[in-house]
Amino acid sequence: MRRSGFTLIEIMVVIALVGVVAAVGFAPLVHVVSQLRRVETEFGGRQAQRLAAQQIGRDLRRATPPHLDTALIVRHRDKLGGDADDMIAGLSVRRTEQGKIAGTVVYAVVREHLVRRIVPGLYRWFFPGDNPAQVDLEALDPEEGELVLPDVTGLRVRVRTGEEWSDEYRGAYPVGVRIALQREGARTSYAVVFPDI
Repeated sequence: MRRSGFTLIEIMVVIALVGVVAAVGFAPLVHVVSQLRRVETEFGGRQAQRLAAQQIGRDLRRATPPHLDTALIVRHRDKLGGDADDMIAGLSVRRTEQGKIAGTVVYAVVREHLVRRIVPGLYRWFFPGDNPAQVDLEALDPEEGELVLPDVTGLRVRVRTGEEWSDEYRGAYPVGVRIALQREGARTSYAVVFPDI
C-alpha cells in the first residue's frame, strides 16, 4: 500500500535546507544594515563637530570694533601625549542679539575630573563687559561654562596674520582663524575669515 505525503525525515531535511538558505541570504543584509548604522553615527558625529566649529566662528565673527589692542587671544597648549589643548578668547557681540551686553567668549576643552562629575567636551564661557585681556584663562570653572559638544578631546586653533599662520596670538582681530576639533578619532577643521571690521 502506497501512501501519499512526506515522511518526518523528509520534512526535517527540507526545513534544515530552508534554514541554511535563509541564513546565507540574510547574513549580507544584516551586515549592510550594521554598516549603515555605523556610517550614520559617524556622519552625525562629524556634523556635530562642524556645527560646533561654526558656532565658534559665528561668535568670533560678530566682534566689536577693533579699538582694543587685545581683541583675540589664542593660547597654544598640548596635553600629555601631544594632543591639541588650545584655548581661544575673543570679543563678541553675539549675545547682544539675545538682549545681553557684549563681552568675551572663551572656548576650551574640559577633560574628565577625578573628583568633580563633569561631562568632558568642548565648553564655552561668556564674560559680559570684559575684554579678553581681563579674563583669567587658567581659572575657568567648567561648572560655570556651557557644554557645546560632549566627547571633544582636542581643540587646535591657528591664527592667520598677514602671510603667516601662528599657534599663539594676542592682539587685534587677524585676517582669519583655523579651528580644528578632535572627537572620537575624527578631526574636523573650519576656517573663519574676518571681514575688515
